[in-house]
Amino acid sequence: MRPDRRSDVDRWMARFVGMVSCLCGLGAIAILVRLGIAAFSVPHRLTAGALLFGAAIVLIAGFFLSVDYRLTFNRPNRYGSILGLTGWRGLGVFFAAIAAVLAVQAARRRELDALAYALVSAAASCWCWMRAFRIGRQRYDRSGGRQRMGERGAAAVDAYLDACYVDFDDARAAALQANRTAQLPAIDVSPSQGKFLQLLAQSIGARRILEIGTLGGYSTLWLAGSLPPDGRVITLEFNPRHAAVARSNFERAGLSDRIELREGPALESLAAIERAQEGPFDVFFIDADWVNNPQYFTWALKLARRGSLIVFDNVVQDGAIVDTYSRDAAVRATRELHERLGSEPRVLATALQTVGEKGHDGFALALVVADS
Repeated sequence: MRPDRRSDVDRWMARFVGMVSCLCGLGAIAILVRLGIAAFSVPHRLTAGALLFGAAIVLIAGFFLSVDYRLTFNRPNRYGSILGLTGWRGLGVFFAAIAAVLAVQAARRRELDALAYALVSAAASCWCWMRAFRIGRQRYDRSGGRQRMGERGAAAVDAYLDACYVDFDDARAAALQANRTAQLPAIDVSPSQGKFLQLLAQSIGARRILEIGTLGGYSTLWLAGSLPPDGRVITLEFNPRHAAVARSNFERAGLSDRIELREGPALESLAAIERAQEGPFDVFFIDADWVNNPQYFTWALKLARRGSLIVFDNVVQDGAIVDTYSRDAAVRATRELHERLGSEPRVLATALQTVGEKGHDGFALALVVADS
C-alpha cells in the first residue's frame, strides 16, 4: 500500500476512535454527575453543592477528554503535557478528586451512599494509576538506555564507548574547541558517530565524498580521514562564519588538500556540481537544513552511481516523526524523506534510532543499487 493511502486510513481510523472515546467519556460524565447529585442533594431537592459538584466534574472530565481526543489525533495538548496529567494519569487524578470530595461529604453527613461512591472512585483512581505505571514501564523497557538511565547515563555510556573505540587526535579535539570558542551551535556529530561515518566510507573504498552541511567541519575531518591521499571531500556550507571556522580547522589538521569547502545555498551548489559533471560520488553525508532533505535526496541520486552510499543525520527528530499531523516543516520533510527512501526502487535503505549525548535521533542509510 502506498504511504499516502496508508496515512488516509490512519487518519479516518483516528477520527473514528476519537469520536467513540468521546461518546464513552460523555456517558461516564453523565453517570458521575448523577452520582454527585445523589450524594449532595437533599431528598427531592437539588442543592447548590450538587450543582457545583456536577459542574466541576464536567469541567475536569471535559479537559481530560479534550486531551485524549487530541492525543488520538497525534496532536498533543500542550497544557496537558506541561501538567503531566494526560491519559491514564489524568483520569487517575480525576477519580481521586471525586473520591476526596465524596469522602468529605460522607464524613460531614455520615451518608453511607457517599462513602460507597468515594470507595468506588478511589478504586477507579488506583486502577488508572496502576495502568499508567504499567504503560510507563513498558515504554522504558522498549526504549533502551536513554530512558532507563536518563540523559546523564546515556552520555556516560557514550564517553565509555568513545574511550574504547575512538582514536582521539589533537586536530579533531582542537576543531571541537574552536567550534565552541566561535560559539557555533553544539550540533556536531559525536566522536563515535564520526568514527561510524569513517568506517562506512572506508568499508566501500570511498574516494570521492560529498557532504551537505559543514558547520565547523568536525564530521568533515572524520570523512577526510577515511580517504586515500588522492581522495577528495567536497563540503557545502551556507553560513560564511561557519565556513571560516571550518577552513581554519582543516588547515590545522593538514587536510586542506583533500577538502574543498564551497559556500552558498546547497541547492545552488549542487546544481553547479551537476553542470560541471563533478560526480559521481561514492559517499554522501547529509546533515544540513532538514526542510530540504527530500530535495537533497533527489540531488544525491543524480550525483550517485551504483554502489554509492547516502547517509542522512537527524532523521528521528526526538521521536516527532510519529506525529502524522505535525505542522513543523522539519518533521513533515523528514517524514517525506522516510517515505521516499522506503519506496525508491533505486536504493536499498533503512533507518536506525540513536540515543546518547546527542539525544534521541537517528541515521538513515541508502545504498544505491541501480543507475539513475
